[in-house]
Amino acid sequence: MTNTRSMMVVVVFFAFLLGEGKGQTEGPKKSEPEYEFRLDVKRILVLFSKDYFEVGRLNADGRFIPQGPRRPNGFNSPLEDFEEVINSPRFSSEPVYEFRSAHLIKGVLMEDCVFVPELGSKVIDLESYLKDYDPKKSPRIYNLPGRIVKKGEPEQAKKKK
Repeated sequence: MTNTRSMMVVVVFFAFLLGEGKGQTEGPKKSEPEYEFRLDVKRILVLFSKDYFEVGRLNADGRFIPQGPRRPNGFNSPLEDFEEVINSPRFSSEPVYEFRSAHLIKGVLMEDCVFVPELGSKVIDLESYLKDYDPKKSPRIYNLPGRIVKKGEPEQAKKKK
């Protein structure tokens, strides 16, 4: 009886070891995102349209809030400092996501600075996007009200004016 019990312990121990080793050959699994979202609604941005542009900020839901009058394109007066033009594609028909209340809609930014949603695409949440986020491969979120940073990265120093 003692030999049988000892043999069972040995078999269970080796089965446990083999099971652990098998999991390691599949490669590491991403259990937690490497990146996180940091809200920043103080950035000054520009939004273009076919006929005009506006200077403003994004609210926490990703909606553009103008901070002054619309200006016709070609307007030649000095423009206050701004961080970026959010809805200008970086290349022709750029695949992007649109941010709406922590949900992402897949689509394309057209040359005329208009977002066109992809019909039939699945709406995902920001957390799902961050799980597989790769800064070199993931489509950008053109109207993200903040930044995606590596976890643990310190806050950037603010520009002094």
